[in-house]
Amino acid sequence: MISLSVFPSFRRSPFFELLTGTAHQPRPADATVPLKDRFAGKPLLLVMVARERAATLRVSFDRSGNPCLGESRQIVARHPGELGRVLQAEARASGSSWALIVLALGWQAELGLRSARSAPDFRPIDRFLIPAERPELFVSQPRADLAYAVVDHPVLDRSVIFACKRKDLDAVVQEVGSAGLGVAGVRLGVASQVELWLEVAGDKALERDVLVSDGMSVLLLNAKDGDFSAPVQAAAGAGGSPPRQASARPNDVAQDIARFVRDNGMRPLVVIGPAEITSTFPNTTSLQDIDVLRPEEPRLHDSALASLAAEVRHDLKPGLLEERPAIPAKWRPWTIGYFASLIAVVLLTAFFLFRACEEERACATATRRQQEAQCRETAALGALAENAKEKTRACDLRDWVASGYHAQSFLHLILRELPEGVSLDRISAQLEGAGPQLSLEFALLGGEELQIAATRAIEKAVLALNCQVGERHTPAPFSGAGLAYRWRLILPAETGRRKP
Repeated sequence: MISLSVFPSFRRSPFFELLTGTAHQPRPADATVPLKDRFAGKPLLLVMVARERAATLRVSFDRSGNPCLGESRQIVARHPGELGRVLQAEARASGSSWALIVLALGWQAELGLRSARSAPDFRPIDRFLIPAERPELFVSQPRADLAYAVVDHPVLDRSVIFACKRKDLDAVVQEVGSAGLGVAGVRLGVASQVELWLEVAGDKALERDVLVSDGMSVLLLNAKDGDFSAPVQAAAGAGGSPPRQASARPNDVAQDIARFVRDNGMRPLVVIGPAEITSTFPNTTSLQDIDVLRPEEPRLHDSALASLAAEVRHDLKPGLLEERPAIPAKWRPWTIGYFASLIAVVLLTAFFLFRACEEERACATATRRQQEAQCRETAALGALAENAKEKTRACDLRDWVASGYHAQSFLHLILRELPEGVSLDRISAQLEGAGPQLSLEFALLGGEELQIAATRAIEKAVLALNCQVGERHTPAPFSGAGLAYRWRLILPAETGRRKP
């Protein structure tokens, strides 16, 4: 049986998708579609990566599109390839073929414009392609060694641009690919929390400054009149300065938070992040009077849940391509009905072809069996004829043995008189001429002394039959160690026995 897994291009073809009724479903690699739609009913492995550390989380989506979190696993990967081997085992255990990568690596954040991505011919895929291919449109001095992701202001023409080192990104993507997993997307934990907050809160998202932490890093995003702005301590004309940030510092998160709040002039804050980290700093003596708002949305405070949210769309995955749009779900009954009819026709055709092949095979089998029966009958007739011949030969032999009394006695006497250590190789007798003479030829195998003893024994047997040895020829070598003898015997007269 041929598996369709060996034809990946066929599995991705529109015909295959129409044939299987999945043409209305988005493809898993399509970054323009939320994860809940791409992986409805399919397992997904979330891989959270920090420096020399990683964690996996098994994810599935219910019918409402809400993520359901399963087992998690902590990984310490200090050597190249180690993460890939662990992910391969985890993928087998969870039945996942795709992974979403969430980075907590060293990232950088700065402010920029998004007007370059607001053209009339803007396509959904351009949201990802422009930061990857033309970062100079919104970053003043882009660097080739950095990969960029953009989080837009919900209303204004502003963006927060996140960047991470391309070599770190490529290394993680390669490790995940070596485990046999497809990469559904690459996201930054802090960026996911910021993007989700801006989408959920809408116009009220920037009524006060926003402090975000994923447990590994901290970002302080200042707001002024609902707009992104530079830090308070920056000069008045320093718009576009980077926000306060400290990335990949898990052991110093609490100190970074306290320092950022103090340097921010004790302004009111929206605090987003793990409760065990962000709930401790307001209770210190110097920060008791700060006004803190902690949103009730649980997804905001968990970078894994935030990265799975449908509102989060940024993606750092290398090589993003535009996927074929899915057929609208309303057309599904028509496509399924059409291809159900097509499949029925194909199956009926295959059935009739199968029946025709079966009938042809049955005829061929009957013909072959008839030929085999004829061959067996011919062989049986041949065996009967051979048995008849053997029976005739056996009857002739019995008749000769029964009628040749003297020959039996002669042979019996010779064999009885032969000494041990010598053997009779052959013997023949033939009447010569009209006289009562018999030519006797025989061959003996054995040593010289045994040969003499054997000839004496044979001569004794000849005399016992009232025959005389009239002539002896010189023995000739026969078969190596044997000698061939030829005697001429004088048969007894028919009227009586030889006198002693």
